[in-house]
Amino acid sequence: MLGYPKTDPHGSPIPDAQGNLVKEHYLKLIDCKIGDSVTLMAVQQTSEDLLKYLTNLNLTLGTKIKIINIEPFDSSMLINYGAKKTAIISSKVCDKLLVKKSK
Repeated sequence: MLGYPKTDPHGSPIPDAQGNLVKEHYLKLIDCKIGDSVTLMAVQQTSEDLLKYLTNLNLTLGTKIKIINIEPFDSSMLINYGAKKTAIISSKVCDKLLVKKSK
């Protein structure tokens, strides 16, 4: 019925029928640099408030993100994503977002 998803709605891996778990190696958004293009793959240590925040920004799994600027003072990031959307994301949020480099 669900099509045998490989991850849950937050991006965490789901074991296959034999119990095997495919572990992906993602980067934290906080570890990326200005100019990097990445894809949001998972959210770690989620809370209801964080998920509401991301939903309000329309930042969902699979969203392509480009890092425009990183504030030296607090490591908050100015990002572009989706259909020409821009947001400033705190370092606290960036630390919980797992991404992979886009090609």
